[in-house]
This record gives sequence, C-alpha cells and structure tokens, in this order.
Amino acid sequence: MRGSVDNSATNCIPVIPDPQYFAWSLRAPADAIVAWIVANRVSHNIELALCVGDLVDYNAASGQWAQSQSIWTALDGHVPCVKCPGNPPHDYASLGPAQTDRASCLFGTYFSNDLTWLSGVYEVGRPENAYYVATLSGHQVLVLTLEFCPRDAILTWAQTIIDSHPGVLTILLTHGYLYSDGTVYSNSNQIYEPMGYANDGNTGSLI
Repeated sequence: MRGSVDNSATNCIPVIPDPQYFAWSLRAPADAIVAWIVANRVSHNIELALCVGDLVDYNAASGQWAQSQSIWTALDGHVPCVKCPGNPPHDYASLGPAQTDRASCLFGTYFSNDLTWLSGVYEVGRPENAYYVATLSGHQVLVLTLEFCPRDAILTWAQTIIDSHPGVLTILLTHGYLYSDGTVYSNSNQIYEPMGYANDGNTGSLI
C-alpha cells in the first residue's frame, strides 16, 4: 500500500486468502465469510473486499471455477470484491518445472472483474492485470491487480499506472508476495517460492 492515510475515516477491507478448497468442498465456510462481510458492511464501513488468488484447486476443472464464481459473486450488489489469480496448478496450468502456462488461466472467463471502478487492463479480455479507481469514504484509492509472479512488462505497465495517479493511496494485489513469516519472497529456500512455478516472472523482492 502506498500513499497518505486520513485516519478520520476508517474502512475495514476484508482480505480473503487462498480459497481454493471452497471451490470443490467446504462450501459452507465460504458462504459464512460472504454472509459476514454483507452483514457487517455498514457497522465496519466495508466498501471493498480483496481476494489474493487460488480461486480454484485445479485450473482445468470448470466445475470448480463455476462454484468459485457462485460463491464470490454473491457479494455483488453488496460489497465489490477485487480478485487476482493464484499460482499453478490452481488458477493456471503448468508447462513443467518453473513454467506457467499463462494463457491457460480461466480467471477472466469466470471473473470478468467488470466492477464500476474498473479503469483499465494490461491486455484486452484478460483481467488478470487490471487497475481500479475507487472512492472509499470520500477518498480516491487505486487498486492494482497483477498476475502471479508478474513479468517485467507487467511491472513496467503497473508503474506507469501508479505514476499517472500521483498522491493517490495505492493497493497492490497479487499472489505469493509475502512469505509465511511476513517477509517478501526472495529465495528458493522458502516454501512455495513463486519462481519455482514461473521462471519468466518476478518474486516478491524483485517486485
């Protein structure tokens, strides 16, 4: 997150982590999360929710994508939820060791992210890399969503979007940025290190 914060108006922004198991089982806890967000949107001043990816457990399973879509679109009309795709074999297919088939991602098929705030995408028809300009409690906020282990061209594009919104509070949403101890991913000794899945992109420390 970048930018100045006005503490006179506080927002609660729920962040939904790695909900892939909800896509094929454990539906009830997912519905409970959605119900809690909707029920508390006024008391907690919830104007935005975020999901950090791994929306399904297996990218090629259309039934999982359909169930995930059914779960999270229940927030529509109540609280906008901005999402980003996770890592293979969840939201992408794998082409082999450290090779992600980026074209395989069905994220855009089931989550068009066509929110009122959607301001632009890196590639037409593929909302994995997109930006949103929202107004939360009267303050402008820029939300950038990036693909898993974003490539150099994606980071260059993201920087131009940030530069075109000077002074605006910015939220960067991607998958696999922080390690379990709260530090950014930086080396292959860390479990699930992103470049172990996609050697054409950038891990947390490089972002």
